[in-house]
Amino acid sequence: MDKLWKELQRRHVVRVAGVYALLAWLLAQIADLVLNNFDAPSWVMQSFLFLLVARFPVAMIIGWAFELTPRGFRREKPASSDAQSNDTAPALSSTLLLYTAWFAATVSLAAILFLSARFVEQQRTASAEEVKPRIVVAVFENGTGDASLDSVGRLAANVISEGLQRTGIVEVVPPNTALHISRTIAGPGDPVARLAHETGATHAIAGTYYRSGDVIQFHAQIIDTSNDVKRRQHVALKPVEGPYDKPGEVIDALRQRVMGAIASIIDPRIEQPAELMGHMPSYAAYRAVIEGLEIFWRSDFAGSQRYFQRAIELDPDYHLPRILLIFSHLNIREWTESEVLVSELERRRDELSPYESYRLDQLIAAANGDLEAAYNAAHQASSISPEFGPVMDGAAYAIALNRPQEAIEAMQTIDTNRVLIGWTQYWELLTAARHMLGHHDEELNEALIARAQYPDSLGVIFIESRARAALGDTEGVQSLLDASINMGVQPGWTVGGLFRVTGEELIAHGKADAGRKTLAQAVTWYQTRPAGEKERLRFSLALTLLSAGRVDETIELLELLDHEDPNRFFVLGALGVAKALQGDRASAERISAQLEGTRVPYSFGGTSFWQAQIAAALGNKDQAMAFLQRAFSEGRSMGDWIHRDPVFRSMLDHPPFQALLQPIG
Repeated sequence: MDKLWKELQRRHVVRVAGVYALLAWLLAQIADLVLNNFDAPSWVMQSFLFLLVARFPVAMIIGWAFELTPRGFRREKPASSDAQSNDTAPALSSTLLLYTAWFAATVSLAAILFLSARFVEQQRTASAEEVKPRIVVAVFENGTGDASLDSVGRLAANVISEGLQRTGIVEVVPPNTALHISRTIAGPGDPVARLAHETGATHAIAGTYYRSGDVIQFHAQIIDTSNDVKRRQHVALKPVEGPYDKPGEVIDALRQRVMGAIASIIDPRIEQPAELMGHMPSYAAYRAVIEGLEIFWRSDFAGSQRYFQRAIELDPDYHLPRILLIFSHLNIREWTESEVLVSELERRRDELSPYESYRLDQLIAAANGDLEAAYNAAHQASSISPEFGPVMDGAAYAIALNRPQEAIEAMQTIDTNRVLIGWTQYWELLTAARHMLGHHDEELNEALIARAQYPDSLGVIFIESRARAALGDTEGVQSLLDASINMGVQPGWTVGGLFRVTGEELIAHGKADAGRKTLAQAVTWYQTRPAGEKERLRFSLALTLLSAGRVDETIELLELLDHEDPNRFFVLGALGVAKALQGDRASAERISAQLEGTRVPYSFGGTSFWQAQIAAALGNKDQAMAFLQRAFSEGRSMGDWIHRDPVFRSMLDHPPFQALLQPIG
C-alpha cells in the first residue's frame, strides 16, 4: 500500500487530484453565478457539472500514464531519486498548465452549449410571438368640393392616430411620417396600399368626408394590408356625421368608432371577427364588453351583467353585448330577463349579421329545450367565426346530445392560453367527454393540467377525483377530498356536493366501500353547516341522504320541504323516488301521476326526469326508459352524470339503458 501511495505521489496523481478538485469547485461557483444571471436553462449547469465529474477519471489516468514536458507528452517512466528531485517543479507546472487547458476547454464547451440553447430558445420564442399590429392612418380625402376644408382630413388622421396610440394595443405610424410618405410616393395602384407598404403597416385606415347642407359626414374603412390575410381585407364603418360647424365633435365620434373597430379586429377575446358583427362598436362600448367578458369567464355571471348593459347604453346598435347579456342571465336561470332580451333581438333581426342571427337562433332553441337545433345553430356560428364562445357552446350541446367525440374535437381547436381566463368549464366539459368515452388516462392528464391552473376550484378538484375514481385510485381521491374540506361554497359547487358526486363515482366504478365512506362524509359536512347555510342547503342534503341509502331521513326532510312550498316539482319528484325505495308503491305512483300533469316553464324535461327516476326505483324499467327519452326530447341533457346516478343503477342490466349509455359520436 505504501509503495502504491509513493508511486501516486511520484507521478503527481495526488497533486493532480487536488488541483482538479480545487479548480472544479471554483469553476462551478463561477458557472452557477453566470448562468443564473443569464437565466440559462437548468440542463446547462447540469451538463457542465457532468463534464467536470466525467473528466476527473480521465485526468487521473493521464496524470498516471503521461507527463507534459517542453518537448510534448511522454510516457511516464520510473525515475531515479535525483531525476525525480530535479523534475518536480517543471512537472508540477506542466501539470497545472495541462489541466488549466482542460478546464478552459470544458468552460468553452459549456459556453457553446449555453449559447446554442439560448439561440434556439430565442428563435423559438421569436417565431411563436405574434407581430404587434402596426396601423397607419391616411389623410382623409376631401369630398366636399371645398378646398378650405382640406385641413379637416389632416385633423381627422391626427386625432385617430392619437386615439389608437393611447389604447396601447397597436403600434401607430406617426401622423407626420404618414403625411410625408404619402406626399412622396408615386406609382400605379392604390395609394393607401402603397402607404401601408412603405410604412410597414399591417392595417391602414382611410376615408372620405362629405358635406350636405349643415351636416358633415365621414366614411371610413379599415384595410388589412398584411401578407397573411385571414379575414376580409376591407371593413367599412358606419358613417359618422354631425354639425358642419363643429367638425371636432364629429371627428371625436369617428375616433371612438375607429378605435372600437380596430380593437375588436385584433383582440382575441372578442368572440367574433369585427367585420362579421354588422356594426362596429365605439371604443368605450368595446372596453365595457371586454371588462364584462373577463368577469363572465370567472363565472361571475351576475357581476358581468352591468358591463354588458353599460356597453348597450353606450352603443345601442352594438348587439354582441346583448347576446352576452342573455347568456349571463341564462347561466343563473334568470329566464324572464333573458326572454325579454331575446324578444328584443328577434324584433331587430334585420340588423343582425349572419353570425349574430345564428347566435340568436341558438338562444331561442335553447330556451325551447330543442338541443339539436341549438347545437346546429352553434355549429353554424362557429363555422363563420371559429372563436371561443360558439365553439364552447357547440361542444356543450354535443355532450348534451351524447356526442362526446365531437365535443373533444371542437374543444381541441381552442387556444386555451389565448382566451381562457378562469373559464374552468372548458376543462370540465373536456374531461366529461373523456369520461363518457372511457378515456380515463387522458381524462386524468387533462384534469392535472386544469388543477395546475386552478388549484382551489371545487369543480376542477371534482374532475380529477372523478378520473382517479374511474382508475381505482381511492387514496388519490381521498387526498383530494381532504385538501378541499375547508373550501366552503363556490359558484355551482359546495364541498358537500363534491363529496356526494365523488362518492357516487366511486360506487359506479366498483369502489363501493370507499364510495359509501365518502357519502357519509358528505352528509356530515351538510349537517355541520352554520344554521343559515344549512337551511339553504336542505335539498342538497336530502339528495345526499338518498344517495347514501338513508331513505327514512330523506323522506322526513323532503316532506318538510314539500309542506313549506308544494310548488317545487323537484322536491316532489325526489320524494316520489324516496317513497318508491321505501316500498310505498302507492305513494310513489300517486306522485308520478301528479308530476304528469305538471308542466313547468324552463324545466327542460325536469318532471319527466323525476318520473323516470320513480319508475326505475319501482323496477319499471321500460317505463323508466320511456320517461327518460321524453325528458331528453324536452331539453334534458345527457352527460357523464347518468352512469353514476344511484337510482338508475338498477337499470344497468337493461339493454335499452345500456344502449343509451353508448356514445353516438
